[in-house]
Amino acid sequence: MPGAGSLRHRVELQEKTDAASGSFAVTESFATFAEVWAGIETVDALEVVDGVQTSDGPTHRFTIRHRSDVTIEKWLLFEKRRFAIRGVEDSGERHRFLELLAEDIGAAA
Repeated sequence: MPGAGSLRHRVELQEKTDAASGSFAVTESFATFAEVWAGIETVDALEVVDGVQTSDGPTHRFTIRHRSDVTIEKWLLFEKRRFAIRGVEDSGERHRFLELLAEDIGAAA
């Protein structure tokens, strides 16, 4: 459970929408639906396949106050970097905090 002051980073929760933009082209856009305070830590989630290290999977853990509208279909924006939510856990199912396992996708356009 987070201690006092550990949720000190401002993070945007976003939804992705796809819109047709011509013949068979699709344009992605992201809309912020909430700004929340979060605790952030990096995650060591390295995977080795046939002796080769891959970087797929969660890279960060975000801890936020519980919200019922956060799912793996949502995204996070923090310091101009976009993160795909890969897992959502309600610690102890107490509806106080959520732990979001997220993958750093890179700079937001």
